[in-house]
Amino acid sequence: MQTAQQIDLDARRSYLGASEAGAVLGLDKYRTPLDVYNEKLGLVDPFGGNAHTMRGQRLEHIAAEEFERMTGEVLLIREAELVHPDYTFIRGHVDRIAKDDGRIIEIKCPSIAGFRAHQRNGLPNSYILQAQVYMGLAGIERLTWVLFCADAWDLITFDVEFDPDMYRMAVAGMADFWNNNVLAQQPPRFDAAADKATIEFEKIGGDVTHLTDDEALTAAHSFVEARRILADAKMLEEMAKKQLLDAIDAKPGRYQAGPLRFYYSQQAGRRSFDQKRLAAVHPELDLEPFQKQGDPFFTFKPYIIGE
Repeated sequence: MQTAQQIDLDARRSYLGASEAGAVLGLDKYRTPLDVYNEKLGLVDPFGGNAHTMRGQRLEHIAAEEFERMTGEVLLIREAELVHPDYTFIRGHVDRIAKDDGRIIEIKCPSIAGFRAHQRNGLPNSYILQAQVYMGLAGIERLTWVLFCADAWDLITFDVEFDPDMYRMAVAGMADFWNNNVLAQQPPRFDAAADKATIEFEKIGGDVTHLTDDEALTAAHSFVEARRILADAKMLEEMAKKQLLDAIDAKPGRYQAGPLRFYYSQQAGRRSFDQKRLAAVHPELDLEPFQKQGDPFFTFKPYIIGE
């Protein structure tokens, strides 16, 4: 018996969602046109979510409440699906609608690393394109992205104005992809992630063995999630370190703040032997007898697809 979630995932094969516009047009950092093609044709299992999407689902209502508290606005949930009048396979579901002016409110709850990246760099192109599709389908001129980070308990917003030309470009690209790739069952040519993976594997040589058993796939997804958690933790650690140095005005000394004791001092630079310089100054010397050969060892070089 299919679960409600599985039925929903299967239903997504029958249309292109606004959130897939960036991937279809090659603007998504994490998904390619080939990824979408494979999912629509059922060649791979539809994406069922991960720790990041689960965080977003669990925190969405908290983010909405925090936005209302900070702005005084009232947000309404819009259940109705947005459907293009001519291309009914182009659809969208928005998160909220602002009660006062009717603008669309889209909510994301990224990790702290992603949140800080958005603060530095702004919205990625895939978010902007997704917003244009939402606005075009809804006939609304303005959309606000709300990004909420629970780790930092911080919230930022980005307003996006409707661009008719960008919307038409997105619709044309999505229609072309649906008709000439999905319905025609012709894989799209563009696949930057696969090209990158091929280039990386060419560096170490040999053929690629594709592992498809559940144990390997589970381990691979766990590894990727672990890498992302490590990246988030490193970002959080660097932020905390900077805040501590700001708190002490970067003055050397010994400090304790709650559970943490730390020392801040200047160290002498490390001394090392410059073998290349010695060889350049004394080319007559044979350094080979002084080289130390270690035992053979195995290396593990991971390349995360799409990053």
